[in-house]
Amino acid sequence: MKSEVIKDIEDHLSLTTFTAEDIEQSKATFIQTNNAVAVVANRYDGIDFPGDECRLLFIEGLPKVVNSQERFLMSRMGANTLFNERIQTRVLQAIGRCTRSLEDYSAVVVTGQELPDYLADPRRREYFHPELQAELEFGVEQSKSASIENFEDNLDIFLENGKEWEAANQMIVDCRHHSTQKEFPSILQLKQSVKHEVKYQTALWQQDYEEALSQAESILGLLTDRNLCGYRALWEYLAGSAAYLASQTRPEFKIKSQSHFTRAKGAAKDIPWLVRLSKHAQTPTVEQEQEDKKNGMTMLQVEKIESLLELLGTAHDRNFAERERQIIEGFEDGATFEDAHKLLGEHLGFDAGKIEISGSPDPWWQCGEQCIVFEDHANAQDTSSLSITKARQVASHPTWMREHVSSCKAESIEIMPVLLTPVMTVYSGALTHLNDVFVWKLSEFKAWVTKALSTVRELRKSYVEPGDLAWRAEASGILQSQRLDFRSLCEDLKKSPAKSVLSEK
Repeated sequence: MKSEVIKDIEDHLSLTTFTAEDIEQSKATFIQTNNAVAVVANRYDGIDFPGDECRLLFIEGLPKVVNSQERFLMSRMGANTLFNERIQTRVLQAIGRCTRSLEDYSAVVVTGQELPDYLADPRRREYFHPELQAELEFGVEQSKSASIENFEDNLDIFLENGKEWEAANQMIVDCRHHSTQKEFPSILQLKQSVKHEVKYQTALWQQDYEEALSQAESILGLLTDRNLCGYRALWEYLAGSAAYLASQTRPEFKIKSQSHFTRAKGAAKDIPWLVRLSKHAQTPTVEQEQEDKKNGMTMLQVEKIESLLELLGTAHDRNFAERERQIIEGFEDGATFEDAHKLLGEHLGFDAGKIEISGSPDPWWQCGEQCIVFEDHANAQDTSSLSITKARQVASHPTWMREHVSSCKAESIEIMPVLLTPVMTVYSGALTHLNDVFVWKLSEFKAWVTKALSTVRELRKSYVEPGDLAWRAEASGILQSQRLDFRSLCEDLKKSPAKSVLSEK
């Protein structure tokens, strides 16, 4: 990424570039060079440009995670609350590279998708210092409906730092007086648990698993805030692991191990891998297995929707609305119907695919061990009939999927061939080939699409950031109640076998 930025600057701006390595020993050459740019990646402290050394700073990207552990805790454990303060500190450090005193000033331009979303969200800004809250609010308001010329004029006024800027600065000061800084939720409980976390690690190194279990249980006694349910689930898992290790010499600890693994799942029901872990704790009933499987599949779907919403951004809905438009308009044109069909699957959090080779099916949707492969017969007239050739084609799709799609090769994968069509009759002999094929009437499909798009848009309204277990739980419940989760969709399609829906002409 850094090399790409440097090449872009040199190719299009003809400016002299410096890297972190160039200026770590001395900034003198950089400061003395006209039209120079320092390109510094992932450095939040240690390199400062006070006063006239630099008046313009560009920042791209949100420094959320810098290692695999942080990524796991935030995305797979839903413990994003744990890193709120750390992320904010990194953002403040990045912003403050060129303002090193109360008298210092610099223009900060934030680019990309994540960082503008982070700074523009009022729900996040309230945890900043009142001064920064006011500056951000002023910046957001000035950026609305602004043209490039407006930005350039405002930047000139700011850099001159004269009388024209005094009026704008007074607006920021007035806003600052009306702003208050909130403390991050659950911070006190996290601070109280730190000493026990250190003792847990020490006990593990010493192979004192009983002491490690004791410290883990002390931590669990402190983590009562609902915002920490993902982190609590992690410590239930760690407590269960310590108890399991202790049970190797003292078998009575096996019960404690099973208990903690079960509670790990209970603490964060919306983490799929914890559902699988709980099976090592006790033998579930058939009903529990079915429910866990359904919830696990839905959470895979929710995580994909979460990733999509994060990719499209939350500061505005321009990208999201454009994606909706592509889907809606795509279904109105036979030439783009299949592409819209695939895009809809991705929009709903499914693994969607389509391969354009001879004999290939139309789009397929997959979630976990269930797959729906479609034959889009949408261009047919409702007065026409299904041919024997088309019947054979749709019936052969599962075989094609197992031979050509790696995620469908396992015998455990259930593949449903679905005919999407407006026709209700078939030519004589066609029904023979439709024993295991299901029908989705085109009119019913389009009504379902409208409901699906509306539901995802509603989910977007309450979405803030990845790893929010409360949002995941809400999203999971809404998808299942609207029967938009993958398992419910399969159950509903199975109610329309081709031999029951279609009749011979």
